[in-house]
Formats: sequence, C-alpha cells, structure tokens
Amino acid sequence: TDVSLSLLSEAVANTKPTPKSYCALLDRQGKIIVHPTGKQLMQPDAFSIPGEMVHDAVNAIISGEEGYMPFSIAGLDFYIFYKPFKRAVVPNRSMDRLGWSIAVIMSKEDIFGEFYLLFNYVVAIGFSGLLLLFVLCWLILSLRLRQVRMLTDKVQHIVEGHYEEPIPRTKGRDEIGRLQRKFIKMRRAVAEEIAELED
Repeated sequence: TDVSLSLLSEAVANTKPTPKSYCALLDRQGKIIVHPTGKQLMQPDAFSIPGEMVHDAVNAIISGEEGYMPFSIAGLDFYIFYKPFKRAVVPNRSMDRLGWSIAVIMSKEDIFGEFYLLFNYVVAIGFSGLLLLFVLCWLILSLRLRQVRMLTDKVQHIVEGHYEEPIPRTKGRDEIGRLQRKFIKMRRAVAEEIAELED
C-alpha cells in the first residue's frame, strides 16, 4: 500500500461532515477497509453488523450505486449516504475500477436538528406573538369599555334623580364619543325640564 492503514483511517475519520457522523470505505465484498477507529488488524465485515436494514444498505453500497437510505441501530435513527470510490487521475497509475464505495453515516438528529430547533423557535415566537396580541387587545378593550362603564354609572345616577351631576366632555369622534356628547345634551335637557317643572 502507498500509505499505512491507520494513516488512511485517520484521514477518512477526520473528514466527517458533523461531529457525530462516521465515514467508512468498503470493498466489493462488504469488508470495511477504512472505518472510524482504524485500529483493527483484520478487516471487519459490514454484514456482521446486526440488522436487516443495515444489510440492505450494505448490499446497495457494494453494488456500486449512489444514493442514501434510512436505517436504525439499537433504536437510533440514522441515514447512510454512499457512492462509488473513484481514483484521482495520476500519471502512470492504473485506473482500474477498485469496486470500493465510500459511506457516510449521520444521525437523524444531525441532519434535522437545526430544522427542529427552528420549528421550536417558530412555535415560541408564534405563541409569544399571540399572547402579545391578546394583551394588546385586552388593554384596548378595557380602555374603550372604561368610557362605557363611566357613562353607565352617570346614567344610573340620572335615573336615581341626580340630574345636576355633570358628565365629562370628550373629544373622541368615534361612536362612544358621539354617545357621550348625546348623553351630555340629554342630561342638560332633563335638568332644564326638571328645573322648569320645579319652578
């Protein structure tokens, strides 16, 4: 070999896309040439890993296909991405097809973790926005209803015979402001009518 197996294993192990991912180099029989540790003297067989889904993945890898597939080991979900290993063109070197394939194993959490985190942020922001909207609506309604309550109390005083009790003036141009101005006119008219009757 041109380089030692441990050096090759270290080079492959260091080129993983995420901290929890694993790289492996398999030959056409399913033997692991380069694996994450690279410390074993004998080449381990990928078919010795238990699990039917793993065996399906190994069969797809050694057949020379390119793609990915999900599988589970010990209740943990993973995705395996694989493609045939191709030699770089170097002068005076044989370009025979080795039949090797390289595989990268990544956990589902590594792939979709950012998406799940983003989803949690969106839910939290949406819930906070709804809560803020509810608080603002409650404040606006309570401020608007304060005038209605005040008018209700003043009308009750007028009904009880307190015709001279003034109703505060308003500059509001909405329905409540117009209603308040009408009540002021009504109170004056009633107070004048009562005063005439008393005279």
